[in-house]
Amino acid sequence: MKKTIDKSIGEYEIYIEISSILQREPGWPIQLLIQKNVKMTAINNLDKSMRSLWYSILNYPNKFINLINKTIVNIEEWPRQKEICKKEFNHPFSLEEGFATFFLNITNVSGITSGGQIEGTKQESKYKVGCCFNKQSLIKK
Repeated sequence: MKKTIDKSIGEYEIYIEISSILQREPGWPIQLLIQKNVKMTAINNLDKSMRSLWYSILNYPNKFINLINKTIVNIEEWPRQKEICKKEFNHPFSLEEGFATFFLNITNVSGITSGGQIEGTKQESKYKVGCCFNKQSLIKK
C-alpha cells in the first residue's frame, strides 16, 4: 500500500506492508479487505444492533438488498424502523433489527442510531429523512 503524506518540508511516499492492525473505524477495515491489503478483519462492537447489522449483511446479503429495495424511505417509515430496533434488541442475529439499524444509521443525524431523524419530524428543509439513502449506492457498497 502506498500512502503520500504532505509535510512542511515536502512530500514523502511511504510504503507499508500491513500484517496486522487494530482499527476501530467501522467502514475502513472492510475497504482493506476488498482491496486485499489484509487477509481478515474482526468486527468488535458491544452494541447488539450493530452486531445484527453486520450479521445480516454477511449472512443474508440477498435478503438485505431486497429490504433496501422494497423499503420506502420517508418520515412515516422512520418510527416503524425505530420500533423494530426496540422490539428486536434482544435478538442479536435478527435480520429485521439489522436492517432497522442500517435504516436509522443512514436516516438519522450524523448516523447516530439512537438520535433523531435528519431535519426532524417536520421535514421542512430541502434535506429530507431519505436524502442520504441512495439505494443503488448503498447496495453497491
